[in-house]
Amino acid sequence: MPADTPNNSQMRTPPEIDADESTRSATQVVAVDAPSSRPEPPVVPASTGQLPGDQLLSMLYADQRQRWKRGEPLPVRAYLDRYPDLRSDPEKAAALIYHEFVIREERGEAPDFAAYLSEHGDYASDLEELRAADDLTTPKKRFGDYELLKEIARGGMGVVYKARQVSLKRMVALKMILDSQLASPQDVERFRAEAEAVAALDHPHIVPIYEIGELDGQHFFSMKLIRGGSLTANLARFQRDHRAAARLLSAVARAIHYAHRHGILHRDLKPGNILLETHDGNECPK
Repeated sequence: MPADTPNNSQMRTPPEIDADESTRSATQVVAVDAPSSRPEPPVVPASTGQLPGDQLLSMLYADQRQRWKRGEPLPVRAYLDRYPDLRSDPEKAAALIYHEFVIREERGEAPDFAAYLSEHGDYASDLEELRAADDLTTPKKRFGDYELLKEIARGGMGVVYKARQVSLKRMVALKMILDSQLASPQDVERFRAEAEAVAALDHPHIVPIYEIGELDGQHFFSMKLIRGGSLTANLARFQRDHRAAARLLSAVARAIHYAHRHGILHRDLKPGNILLETHDGNECPK
């Protein structure tokens, strides 16, 4: 759950990787079924715990482009089968699937997006978000490396946007000070202190911070986008399911205890600041 944070949650292609410069990294993650006429380079271990997810994704982007350029494309399903950690991350799996779709469009094909949604139904909502963000007819407000898609929360001090980080082609929640030009030095210091304090934490039930920065006087930080809504919007369901409510309360208590042990006090703990996402079929509060 974000400390002192309200409910969070152009470029046509994912980050472009120059073919010549990326050959070395691409071959290091060479997917299965390499032509027998070539020596097979080493592959990334199937367990991606040894490699940061964003780094793996960038390397697989390069591998995809190389294979399509050679006329030896590998179905995206083969990548997902090879890397179960990637497959279990809807955001990154959808990004890789959509990258294949974009490559085919660039080659002059007319891939059927509806067919992609049907084939990859588990990632349909993420794919639709990527497609909407990539729709050139949709006006977008650019903020540095982010495209601001819509406002999703507003509090006394900050506003939170659903945004797309262009360089990593991922959806994030982006929080800004409501009016940085009018904010006092104390407001800015408090905003940054909040972000830096949460960024130092590493707990499965605390929303991770991705980036803290300032652009043209506007202070911001980005964090993981939690898609399940707040506890406020789901209270009725937990009132009917006492076991689920107990599990949720236990998870929240563990997260708060972890924060307290690290010297951080959440001063606005309420249902609206407890966010829910589904993991392995279970509600996972943040």
